[in-house]
Parts: sequence; C-alpha cells; structure tokens
Amino acid sequence: MKAPTKDFELFKSECWKWINKLGLTEWKVHFRFKDMGNPNIGAHTDYDCNASAACLTLNSGAERDVDKALFFSSVEDSAKHEVMHLLLAKLSWKASARVIGEGELEEAEHGIVMRLMKIL
Repeated sequence: MKAPTKDFELFKSECWKWINKLGLTEWKVHFRFKDMGNPNIGAHTDYDCNASAACLTLNSGAERDVDKALFFSSVEDSAKHEVMHLLLAKLSWKASARVIGEGELEEAEHGIVMRLMKIL
C-alpha cells in the first residue's frame, strides 16, 4: 500500500511540532510529497545551511505495508527522524567543511545541547 495524501498532512503537522519543540524556527522549511523512486525510503531532508532553508520530503511511493516494506516507520516517526536531521544539519555541515574557524564545531554542538535542554 502506498502513502495516501492524508499521510502528507500528518507528516507536515508532526514536522512542525518537532521544529517548534526544538526551537528550529530560524529555518525556512518547505515540504514535498513525491515518489522518490525507492519504496524503501520513507522520507528525506535536504538543507542549505547558508540560507537556513530546508525541504522535507515524504515519499509518496513508500511502501507502508509492514509485511512488504524492507524499511518501515510510522509517518510520525518519519517526521521526527527528518527533523532530527535538521537539528544536526549545521553541525554536520561544519564538520564536513574543509576550513572552519576555531570553536565553530563546539558552537554548533552547544546549539544542539541547548535545544535538547529545553525539551528533555
């Protein structure tokens, strides 16, 4: 069974819930609901840290039948998972940079810690 449109509305709602809980409101977030060509991928996040822009995509072609899917996650868990990528985006981006300034990784790490402190 493929993902119905109501899953997309739930995905967006859950993403916004976690974006707000984690204080990731500086991001310009867009959503897509499209067939990603692989039924075993539930969702994906693309981001541009320079622009603080992200696109969270729910795979409309994902297999939702737990007996058929190689990878299955609820829509709610998929949304949370993708927002966690957004939470770690700046740290990941800085860690993969060829040249970073002193203290930039620690600053990104501290930003994550402070966001987690608010909800845990």
